[in-house]
Amino acid sequence: MIGTAAVALVLLAGCASPSAQAPSSKASADTPTGTHAGAHAHTPSDITEAPAVRPRLVLSHDGGIAVLDAGSLETVGAVATTDRFVRLNAAGDGRHALVSTTGGFQVLDAGTWGEAHGNHTHYFNATPC
Repeated sequence: MIGTAAVALVLLAGCASPSAQAPSSKASADTPTGTHAGAHAHTPSDITEAPAVRPRLVLSHDGGIAVLDAGSLETVGAVATTDRFVRLNAAGDGRHALVSTTGGFQVLDAGTWGEAHGNHTHYFNATPC
């Protein structure tokens, strides 16, 4: 039960426009890199292809951030914070959340995205970071 704890929640669906989602204009959907400016680079062993979008929920709580699978509500990642409460804002690309802390903004990669590939899109999941 949440009780008196303040909670912020952001839904990230990995379904923004292909140009907003593609980690690199040079990357092919056949070989996803998962890299993007200013953030952790996923390794190929960390990335799995999915048949469809797998939305994720980013939830802040006292002492941390949890990333949940939106369908099953299972925890797929967690980040501990020294701040008692952080604010979350969707970055608008379906993949990232902006985390507001006492030290400034940080970017959280929820680890779900799509890459346009001709007349279709490939969807990928990785560990949130």
